[in-house]
Amino acid sequence: MRRFELHREEDETGISGTGLIAEGAEFTDGTACMRWRTHTNSTGTYDSMEDLVKIHGHGGKTKVVWIDAPLDERQEQIQRLLSRAEACPPGEGTDCALAAIHALGPVR
Repeated sequence: MRRFELHREEDETGISGTGLIAEGAEFTDGTACMRWRTHTNSTGTYDSMEDLVKIHGHGGKTKVVWIDAPLDERQEQIQRLLSRAEACPPGEGTDCALAAIHALGPVR
């Protein structure tokens, strides 16, 4: 599962506004769920991100911004963290592992 936001550059209908207009998640099976951040909130479920963008993309004026890194990047980050934590000297366990986490930072 990964989370996303919808950002709209231009509001053709005058309903949803511009900027951050919705937030949602794409599930492992490809299904997507989205919650509008408008005055009249509603939630929609879609068979795919492609369907969601086809319906709400407004010809490219709405962009999907992914919040979470894809699975392969998360797995790479976890592996890097484990490698750093395993290199910690005995007796420095938690402090060394926390320092490794801080030094690692997010995958970019």
